[in-house]
Amino acid sequence: MISVSYAQNPYTALFESPDINGTICLKIYDTGYDPVQNGFSFPNPSDREEFFGVDLNDLTGIKYRDEIVRHTGHCYGMASLSVEYFLSDVTAGDISRSDAMPVIDEIQTEQSFYYIMEYLRPPVGVKIPDNKMEYPKIKERISSGTPAVIGIYTSENDHEGHALVVYRIIEYEDMAYLFVYDPNIPDTTIEPKTMFCGPVAIYDLNSGTFYYDNGIVFDKLSLDTVNSTGVMKGKILMSGSFLLMFGTISAILSARIKS
Repeated sequence: MISVSYAQNPYTALFESPDINGTICLKIYDTGYDPVQNGFSFPNPSDREEFFGVDLNDLTGIKYRDEIVRHTGHCYGMASLSVEYFLSDVTAGDISRSDAMPVIDEIQTEQSFYYIMEYLRPPVGVKIPDNKMEYPKIKERISSGTPAVIGIYTSENDHEGHALVVYRIIEYEDMAYLFVYDPNIPDTTIEPKTMFCGPVAIYDLNSGTFYYDNGIVFDKLSLDTVNSTGVMKGKILMSGSFLLMFGTISAILSARIKS
């Protein structure tokens, strides 16, 4: 017999099942996000590519998606957009063809403002190396019912990183199992969906070690703390920078005129 009790809120449950060795206790934190329904049915269409030199397409943005965006891949966009759709209760089928592709200039501009905040978050432009600092924040977000977009990296820095969506955490004894949507692995073949299907990352609650393997072994994780507010913060920061620069130039010119 399994007893179930909600520990804190509708997204946090405690499963207890007695067996011959005693009681098995699982702490489950689940947001309700389902990779089959909320993720994309196709894989990440590109990986990161190195660029040597600059050509006309790079400068003009003629092939923005194929060239400029591909230098960092599409995983973050797919992960964050799937969460936005989930929180807005929107599925891909609800979006008309005419709305599917906004003006490319708007996309480029909004992304540029987001990157400003992403690289200025502390420590500035550096991947968070301490898993023990990041896991509690990820768990807190999942406990609130919001899927967490995370960045994962390698200690050797031999890969630029990857983005995942953590939508469920199961803690058992000293281990935490992070169920993830991986844009590189569309989760469309799992039917019927069960609690224990899908790609899983592993976190050691004692040592703080992290492990995820999708063909590349990642051992560092970082919660994306900017999220959808990043664009607005980036605009505010840039506006403040321009005002400061304008004020400085005005002060210099005014001082020269007086002299």
